[in-house]
Amino acid sequence: MTLTDMIVTILTAIITAVIGYCGSYFVKNSRALSMLRALESLAKDAVIAAQKLGVTEYLTGSMKKNHAVQAVVQALLDAGLTVKDKQVVINAVEKAYAQQAELLKNYPQAPKPTPTDEELEKAKEVVAQKEAELVEAKAKVANLNA
Repeated sequence: MTLTDMIVTILTAIITAVIGYCGSYFVKNSRALSMLRALESLAKDAVIAAQKLGVTEYLTGSMKKNHAVQAVVQALLDAGLTVKDKQVVINAVEKAYAQQAELLKNYPQAPKPTPTDEELEKAKEVVAQKEAELVEAKAKVANLNA
């Protein structure tokens, strides 16, 4: 047996072992592979659902993103898959949004609600009350420091 034959035989054995190990590794991690395959389609559906929800009620972009992320996480949990790294789901949702930006424009968003005069008046009363409480607290602090 020549040196070249020996090297070829050793490399063949090493490559066979590495391929066998990789195959068994992927079989053991089929659950993770299943999650990754499902993640993309779940994220697309969740983004569309969040966008449609924005048609009937006012939602900011971050509220829609959070809704989509929660929907994906819940769907994975319902399928028996646990999410250890939520950032993976967030990235999948952001990618789905970017890929479907043109489609999502077809869903007109609800306008931001404007407060009524009654709501504004109530808010002014709350602000006035809090300002009075602040003046009172400052007076107490001044008395304690004196």
